Amino acid sequence: MNELLLPLMFIVIGLVFLSAVVAFVTQLFRPWLQCFLGNAPVSLPEILAMRLRGSPVRQICEQRIKASFVGVDLSARQLEEVYLKGADVEKLVDALCQAHRTNQDIGWDDLLQTDLNRSPGPT
Repeated sequence: MNELLLPLMFIVIGLVFLSAVVAFVTQLFRPWLQCFLGNAPVSLPEILAMRLRGSPVRQICEQRIKASFVGVDLSARQLEEVYLKGADVEKLVDALCQAHRTNQDIGWDDLLQTDLNRSPGPT
C-alpha cells in the first residue's frame, strides 16, 4: 500500500501543478489571440506585464482592437498609461474613433488632458 502512495502523491501534485500552468497560460494566450486575430497585436510579455501591474488586460485589448478597426493606431502601452492615470480608457477610445470617423484633428494627448481635467481628483 505504501509503495503506491508515494507515486500517487507525485501524480496528484503534478496534475495540480499542470492545471495551474494551463490556467495561467490560458489567461495570457486568450487576449493575445484576440488581439492577433483583430489585427492589433500585443506581445505575450506585454500582456504578462499588464497582468502583473494589475491593469485590466481584457479592457485594454478590446479597446486596442476597437481603435484598430477604425484605423487609429494606439499601442497597448498608451492605453495602459491612460488607465493608470485614472482616465476612462473606453470613453477616450470612443471619442478618438469618433473624431477619426468625422475627420476631426483631435489628438490622443488632447483627449487625455480633457478627461483628466474633468475627472475629480483623488480624495
